[in-house]
Amino acid sequence: MNRTEQYTLIDGTFDAAEAGDILYDLFSFKINYHERKNFSSQERFGVDDANAVRRLPELRQTLKQIREQVASAVAADKKLIVHSEVLITITEI
Repeated sequence: MNRTEQYTLIDGTFDAAEAGDILYDLFSFKINYHERKNFSSQERFGVDDANAVRRLPELRQTLKQIREQVASAVAADKKLIVHSEVLITITEI
């Protein structure tokens, strides 16, 4: 039986620029992680890391959309409510 635990990562109302900083840093870290993972796979095995290659365009596109949304909120002098959960399930391989 798999059990899923839920953790709150972000939960608050932020100035648009502050929310942008938080989200930019989070997504940039994930992009950097997959770039390093792919580079390591290329150096060690001579092949791309399939998961990293798949995730990088998705993360970059999401970051682009977040930047646009944040820029719109900054221009309108609005705040952003950001809520992010992390779900962890231990499972058999």
